[in-house]
Amino acid sequence: MMNPIRFGLAVAVTASLGFASAHGEGDGKDEKSPLLDNLFQDGVKVTYKPGGGVTFASEKNDFSLNITGRIQAKWYYTQLDGGAGGTDSSVSSFQARRARTKFSGHVFNEDVTYLVNLEHTNSPNVLDALVGWRFINNESSFTSIVIGVQKTRGALQSDISASTLEFSERSIATRTFADQRGTGAILQGGLMKNDNGHRLHWHVGIFNNDTAGGDSTGAATANTDSEFMYTAGLMFAGDGVERGATKLTEGDLDHNGRFQPTVGVNLAAGTAPDYNGVTGSVQTLNIFGQIKTGGGIAAQAEYWMREDEDRPTSTKADSSGWYAQASFTTKPGEGTQWGFAGRWAMIKADDPNTALAPRPSLPGTGFGPGAIGPATGDMSEGTVGINAYYHKHKLKTQLNYVYQDISLDSGADFTNNGIDIMFTLLF
Repeated sequence: MMNPIRFGLAVAVTASLGFASAHGEGDGKDEKSPLLDNLFQDGVKVTYKPGGGVTFASEKNDFSLNITGRIQAKWYYTQLDGGAGGTDSSVSSFQARRARTKFSGHVFNEDVTYLVNLEHTNSPNVLDALVGWRFINNESSFTSIVIGVQKTRGALQSDISASTLEFSERSIATRTFADQRGTGAILQGGLMKNDNGHRLHWHVGIFNNDTAGGDSTGAATANTDSEFMYTAGLMFAGDGVERGATKLTEGDLDHNGRFQPTVGVNLAAGTAPDYNGVTGSVQTLNIFGQIKTGGGIAAQAEYWMREDEDRPTSTKADSSGWYAQASFTTKPGEGTQWGFAGRWAMIKADDPNTALAPRPSLPGTGFGPGAIGPATGDMSEGTVGINAYYHKHKLKTQLNYVYQDISLDSGADFTNNGIDIMFTLLF
């Protein structure tokens, strides 16, 4: 007998695509669905994994489609101490922080891949749209090229999915110097494979736009001249991981007893327009490290050094930033798994075309909500959090308190405070 769960999922998914079982006419009998006949008779397997979505896979393994969804709903409170406008204010609001649907898989064979990631809460709607070709794949290594709209691979925390972070928002340093998607191509590979994946990962890329969220016109921006942004990176994952930093997670939730160190470096250099449309020369260095002890303790840190040249307001500007965080997570069991985390971050913006990061709780970068810019100065941000993991990162609640201390070169000094409560569900 057909598995009723598989049958129900197949009907639900195919119905959403506009197909339905044909209804008999005249004799009052139901006719079988040709689509479902082909689905099972031709060996297409349909499976569902909670938090991992619905997967269609052919018996010959020449096709697969995985459909997943994510909802991150948040309540936040922000108390602003003056700021650039000089007016104290407070904001309390609910927000659909993210609502995404992702389609991914392979076609013809496992080496030709695709991914489309849609965001339903704000613009742009299409976050990722890419195709990949893995043209070298053996027992110890792989090499592939990925073309389309994708992450620019400018830092560890920005590569890690927002659904698997220990805090409701990435650090101010990450949001200022990385955390940007772009249109371009990446050549990447892995070496030294073990049971968990490859230990050594590398990539080189070319993009239309900057890798920095605080100084970029966005992923879909077309190139206005013949100058590009070039990126490169190298990462060593001691315990092995598949497909690089994008498959890493924050925190030590598994308690697997294995010590897992990860270190790496990312470089970006070239020309790119800022959010005013002014093109300039940019060089960025990113160094990162992550440790999971295997017993619930984790730590992570990153550092950026950035140089801007040929801007109208400055011939040369040097900016920098960093963050460090640590956490402890209780053992997984039948009940709720608890996590406790703390983070401190700082940035020094020397280029007025690089906007300082958003105020606590408010989303957006550049001139988005809560941004301070264009301005130069220093910002420190401290965050503490308590996390309730019901099914690890796939179903969790996060409570964060955020403190910011801002000192602008113009003489303005102020502090901000914020509280976030965010619920995450992957399905």
